[in-house]
Amino acid sequence: ISGICADNFSGIESMDYALRLDMSPFSATPGVEDLYWDGESWQGLQVFISSGLVVDGSDWTIYKSSVDFQAGFKYWISPRALDKAQNYQTLITTSSFYIAAQAAKLEVSGLSSPGVAGAAQSVTVRALDADDKVDFNYTGTIRFGVGEGPETAGDGLPGDYTFTESDMGEKTFVSAVTFKKAGSARVLIASDTASGISGYQEAEIIPAELSKVQVLVPGETAAPGTPSGKSGAPFNQGAGLTFSATVNAVDDYFNVVSVSSDVSVTTDDPYDINPDMQNLENGTTDFVIDFRKRNIDPGWVITAQIGGLPPGESSNVITVASSVTK
Repeated sequence: ISGICADNFSGIESMDYALRLDMSPFSATPGVEDLYWDGESWQGLQVFISSGLVVDGSDWTIYKSSVDFQAGFKYWISPRALDKAQNYQTLITTSSFYIAAQAAKLEVSGLSSPGVAGAAQSVTVRALDADDKVDFNYTGTIRFGVGEGPETAGDGLPGDYTFTESDMGEKTFVSAVTFKKAGSARVLIASDTASGISGYQEAEIIPAELSKVQVLVPGETAAPGTPSGKSGAPFNQGAGLTFSATVNAVDDYFNVVSVSSDVSVTTDDPYDINPDMQNLENGTTDFVIDFRKRNIDPGWVITAQIGGLPPGESSNVITVASSVTK
């Protein structure tokens, strides 16, 4: 830390300074918890430390090794000159600076737990050194990801972001994260694209309100959070051979909502005997289906009804003739 001293009249005899460790780094005014350097340690009362004699009009310097600076903090320095007539400078200019160590990890915070599927959330990422202090000089580029799930950059997650000097190692992404898939321990990961340092936060995400009915047939797997809510393709079925179809009560993102309600199922096979009404258990139940008539184009459809919700329809299930029996 350096500056210059000059006096137009009697000349400069010496310069001293007060150095404040700011315990509230984003406040411009001194706080009750702030500390001051007394030449040997940090303590609670402001004192001025002599930097020794200086030559009038020359630079003065305070070396880092002479002060027990700690990384991750903001500091304020108030230099004060003494002229040869023993008058102290009355107008004192205070300047601030930061001491930072290189980031060793990222901290991710701010997610609500539990949060609700489909609800936008804000998240904060901080670049921390090995002692969990903020690296105010961090200018890396971070990328967001999830442990398991359909969310991607621009579709539930923020895009890559490069920290700027004005971020000072901390950035809040407002309403930028939307989990679509529910889960007891969804993970949001932030990682530096160059150095590989990373951090994460876990959050429970619960389903949104019940809104529709999902029907899954053999060959399909539930895929909550995706546009269709399922993956795979229906297996062909044989006429007269039974199979199970799953009916789920789901939210807008195809997360199963744990409700107990009556559900009925019908098919468009005119010769099928529709199964009896059943009750959902934790939002799901299985029905035994028995198509009787061959239909290879387009295939039969299963329709499920829960209360006043819009009916849910299955994919078309191709039904082929079974083995010859007579």
